[in-house]
Amino acid sequence: MIQQTIQAVKEAEQKAEQMIKDASEKAVVLVDNAKTQARELKLEMKQVLKEKERIAEQATVEKSDKELEKVIQDAKKEANSLKQNAKEKTSEVVAAIIEELI
Repeated sequence: MIQQTIQAVKEAEQKAEQMIKDASEKAVVLVDNAKTQARELKLEMKQVLKEKERIAEQATVEKSDKELEKVIQDAKKEANSLKQNAKEKTSEVVAAIIEELI
C-alpha cells in the first residue's frame, strides 16, 4: 500500500514536471510570437507614419502652390490695372504737355 502511494506520488510529480515543461515551452512560443507581432506592428506603424508624412507634405506643397498661384493672379490683375490706368493717364498727360507747349 505504501509502495502504491509512493508510486502514485512519483507519477504525480512526473506529470507535474511535464506540465511545467509543457507550459514553459508554450510560454516561450507565446513570447516569441508576441515579439514577432510587435516587430511587425512596429514596422507597419513606421510605414503608416511615413505615408502620412508624405501625404501631409504633398498637401502642404499643393496648398503652397495654390497660394502662390493666387498671389501670381493677384499680381497680374494689379499689373493690368496699372497698365489700364497708365493708358488712361497717357492721353491726359499728352494733352497737358501740348497745353504747356502752346
